[in-house]
Amino acid sequence: MISVRPRSAAGDAKSPADPPRRARNLRGVLVESLREAIMRGDYPLGSPLGEVDLAQRFGVSRGPVREALIQLEREYLVRSFPNRGCFVTTLSEQEFDEIVMLRSVLEPIALRSAREKASSKDIAAIRQRLRDLERVAAKRDQRTYIGKDYELHVAIWELSGRPLLTEVLKRVTAPVFVFEAIVEERYRKAAYDLKADARAHRILVDYLAGKTNQDAHACLQPVLDVAMHAEKPIVFDHHTASDSEVISLAATPDPTLARP
Repeated sequence: MISVRPRSAAGDAKSPADPPRRARNLRGVLVESLREAIMRGDYPLGSPLGEVDLAQRFGVSRGPVREALIQLEREYLVRSFPNRGCFVTTLSEQEFDEIVMLRSVLEPIALRSAREKASSKDIAAIRQRLRDLERVAAKRDQRTYIGKDYELHVAIWELSGRPLLTEVLKRVTAPVFVFEAIVEERYRKAAYDLKADARAHRILVDYLAGKTNQDAHACLQPVLDVAMHAEKPIVFDHHTASDSEVISLAATPDPTLARP
């Protein structure tokens, strides 16, 4: 664990701008250290994050801790509740289901708009993102894959030219991607098929390029099916050895929808 301690100013002649700069640097290091601790599992899901305890652990005052928690809440790693404090994020199955349902309604709108507005250069950039996703999948790098997956979807949403819709989709979906990253070890134990997951995204790029007659909702459906039938049992630790075949099938898109 990185030990975060403010530098001593003894004997140094500093300009008036230096204290704020040191404070910013300290906050940044503290955010990174606490983020790593959460992702590593030092703090179990739903566990409290008290300012006093964190200040003692990292050797800082409560001010930087408070600012770090605010930043991590923006990243959906932390949830705060009035009169209760901050806690490592959790996600209920009901929330997961609701997020998938909202995606099924909102994301096709973004896809349709992106298809109308995307240039050949835009589509080439999205294809490159898909290739990057497939390379990471081949390496079985689960945490990096989750980040690349989210970035691919965001890049498509941003092509829609609908900034409000894009922000809504980010706020709706980001907690799921963050939670999946926190429980990434469950994916490894379940031998989750990242390559098949990546293949489910090909039809989205084909749709943007006008290479399929399927509508936006039908093209998104393989991705949502993977989320509900392959990922959900793993995310909520309901996966058993007998689920392997289900995961493999659910993570493989309909061959009539996605081409190699």
